[in-house]
Amino acid sequence: MKKFFIAICAFIFSSNTFSNCTVEQDAAVIEMNVLVEEEGGVSAGEHVAMDLVKVEVPVSVSGIPLVAMFLTEGELASFWIPISFKVEKEKAVFQFPAYLESIQNFEVLAQYESGNCIKSVQRLLG
Repeated sequence: MKKFFIAICAFIFSSNTFSNCTVEQDAAVIEMNVLVEEEGGVSAGEHVAMDLVKVEVPVSVSGIPLVAMFLTEGELASFWIPISFKVEKEKAVFQFPAYLESIQNFEVLAQYESGNCIKSVQRLLG
């Protein structure tokens, strides 16, 4: 049994089980910008115009492409909602109208993946 355990440990620590990221990819910093245009969103009737929230991330980081973006509420997320984005000048952009005070506890996550190399960045909107 002891030999079996040693063999399993040797396999795990000698293979690329944990990450296939290069040193450059591991060190790469992913910049996420959250911009708010006050009252730049839609207004309906006598309601005050909503703010326009815009999230920008690079479409790739050190050769790792962006594969998904998600939205959640709360520090301990109990759900992740996939969100769509459009590409503008090498930036992935997700924007939506909202009252800023109503999304204080919302977070956005951008996930990058290439083979076994996975990186992500997460940021609170409020």
